[in-house]
Amino acid sequence: MQGPRRRQALSIYIVATLLAGCGGSQPPVGTSGIDPQPRVAKAATRTEIAGATDSHVRVLYRFNRDDGHQPEAALLDVSGTTYGTTAWGGSHGWGAVFAISADGTEHVLHSFPDEFKGDGSVPVASLIAVNGTLYGTTSRGGANRCEDSEPLCGTVFDIDSKGHEQVLHSFGPSPDGNDPTANLLDVDGTLYGTTVSGGVYGGGTVFTISTSGDEKVLYSFGGSKGDGCAPQSGLIEVSGTMYGTTGNCGAYARGTVFSISPSGEEHVLHSFGYGSDGSYPVVGIINVNGTLYGTTSGGYNLKSTVFSITTSGYEQVLYSFDNYSGAGLSALLDVNGVLYGTATGEPYDEGFIYEITLSGNERLVHSFTRRGGSEPLAPLIEVNGKLLGTTAYGGLPGHGWGEVFELKPSK
Repeated sequence: MQGPRRRQALSIYIVATLLAGCGGSQPPVGTSGIDPQPRVAKAATRTEIAGATDSHVRVLYRFNRDDGHQPEAALLDVSGTTYGTTAWGGSHGWGAVFAISADGTEHVLHSFPDEFKGDGSVPVASLIAVNGTLYGTTSRGGANRCEDSEPLCGTVFDIDSKGHEQVLHSFGPSPDGNDPTANLLDVDGTLYGTTVSGGVYGGGTVFTISTSGDEKVLYSFGGSKGDGCAPQSGLIEVSGTMYGTTGNCGAYARGTVFSISPSGEEHVLHSFGYGSDGSYPVVGIINVNGTLYGTTSGGYNLKSTVFSITTSGYEQVLYSFDNYSGAGLSALLDVNGVLYGTATGEPYDEGFIYEITLSGNERLVHSFTRRGGSEPLAPLIEVNGKLLGTTAYGGLPGHGWGEVFELKPSK
């Protein structure tokens, strides 16, 4: 499935195909971590400032079809050089890893070949750096088919700053996971990740892999009626425990926040989808002073939300977008206690950037237009007081392949 709406479409696919098998709509008796009465701190209509901008946005680079297009993942800054992935494009059309210098000069480090060539393809996740080497995942490609009729299952790869790339692991059929769409997490030299599907029960996995390619499944989702399934986002680590989200299943069949230990003990902290709570948390969460913050792609009446949750499972909705905006929200970025996020949806069809305080006060920062980039699917990163991000579409007329931009919010 091409195009930057891949993750949104994947979410719809998850809802349609996994709902019946991953929990239903009624909570199981005694399910731990479930809050039957989610606490709503704030649910307000966002301030509409149509077409306005309170920031200075500068385009650093515009992609063309040959050097990659449709970047869907967050950027990575390593000593002043920015690295990223594009889901499609490159020399062979199946995605690329690129680098951009401080002056905006772009260089393709690696173009992924046809998915049946043994290499990975369609990288939709961001990169991480470990001891000078970059590591990432591809959602397709590799050496193994998931099933006889299914496409290749995805890979974990590494690549150095000169573009030397190698596949560390090709995912395969059950009990292995397949379709990794999230970034990896480095914990003391061991990498952790998630796959959307596969595993023992078909509901996705948490896996570990060494930097030399020794991979094993740590946990398989879908074995319990109240468990989550289909994790599309990566993990974070807080005081030795990892936390993540699943895009579906759980007690109310609309996703979960979960914790998992390095030994594979998993616990559902919160199941979404009851009352005025959010639904379908398909992107990652962040840690701000021991409290976790995230977004959902749907909430009350399918509104998108920003939520907080403690590591013990106390969840509350900080902000609920109205019916005309925030259809697709990225993961958040914390900058000195203010959260920044990107979104796609009405009334700013090309997308917008917003900020929200930890108490739930939201403000529009920038709205994109058809004259520039559009559909900012990726989270922002901070580099030297500026926010860097990508748009999956847009750019110069005839070059609607996406942009890299920087933004300095007003004080």
